[in-house]
Amino acid sequence: MNHIENSKLKQLNATAMELFLKFGFKRVSVEEICRTAGVSKMTFYKYFKNKTDLLKQMLNQIADNQMKQYNNIMSSDISYSEKVKEIIRMKQLTAEMMGQELFNDLYNNAPPEISEYLHNIGIRLLSTVRNDFIQAQKEGHIRSDIHPDFILYFMNHMIDLASDENLIKLYDSPKALINEMIRFFFYGILTEKDTMSS
Repeated sequence: MNHIENSKLKQLNATAMELFLKFGFKRVSVEEICRTAGVSKMTFYKYFKNKTDLLKQMLNQIADNQMKQYNNIMSSDISYSEKVKEIIRMKQLTAEMMGQELFNDLYNNAPPEISEYLHNIGIRLLSTVRNDFIQAQKEGHIRSDIHPDFILYFMNHMIDLASDENLIKLYDSPKALINEMIRFFFYGILTEKDTMSS
């Protein structure tokens, strides 16, 4: 791929991400992506089969970036509790970055192909997290009486909870609900004082 082609591909990716984050996946057309990027439709179809293919690549890029951040946090020289706080902050920033429209398109109205793709990305990421949980248990950072696969099962179904309309109604937005679930998952319902005295 020469410099010009590489530049066009980067422009398509950057423009699509900007539009998807702002307006969601369903409302943005291939024509709008090409027009905003200053790239022809012929060039678009040279790199992507369709808009869904482009979204998949974008989701993969986000997942890869998240995994790099996660690995950097886990390999850093800070306490495990600080690592947990950093992971929560990372998840919150990702939720804030993702526009409300895109969030709804991905988790409430996604076509089966995208739902399956997200599921497969989740499985890939969770296998790494599972190994870290097991190691954290061995080192005494996580309760030894909780099965690692229960932790993973619960994490995997947090997205299902985020799609529950009755639960969403309790919050200003699905993203606010996701943040609440992350805090609940890591910290439970006890205050730090009560947790330390139990």
